[in-house]
Amino acid sequence: MKLDPEAIAAALMHDLVEDTDVTLDDIRDEFGSSIATIVDGVSKLKNLPLKVDNSKRGKAADKELEYFRKMLLAMGDDVRVVIVKLADRLHNMRTLAYMPAENNAKRLRKRLIFLRRWQTGLVSGKSSGNWKT
Repeated sequence: MKLDPEAIAAALMHDLVEDTDVTLDDIRDEFGSSIATIVDGVSKLKNLPLKVDNSKRGKAADKELEYFRKMLLAMGDDVRVVIVKLADRLHNMRTLAYMPAENNAKRLRKRLIFLRRWQTGLVSGKSSGNWKT
């Protein structure tokens, strides 16, 4: 995948605003508004509320599907936001070996369910929202 330099820069800086004292204005001043917009989009994606009723279902897979809905909403602004977020998720999966072992199985299971359902929906063209396994 060939990404433009702005997307690559934003991918490298996507956690700065949340994890350091760097502000979005700092990024905008130093690197431009396009990179700042992508970084902001990735941050907003994390902050969008999940609309999963925990009293009824609240399954991890339902939360993953709701997360996917959030990513689709973010794509309306700039598809690079979603690409950066998916790359971040991939990186997180690749670094599971360095996380506490008790959390790995749960995280991996959630991601695999999400990816299987996402792939099934993309390949078959399902859009009904009924992605049960």
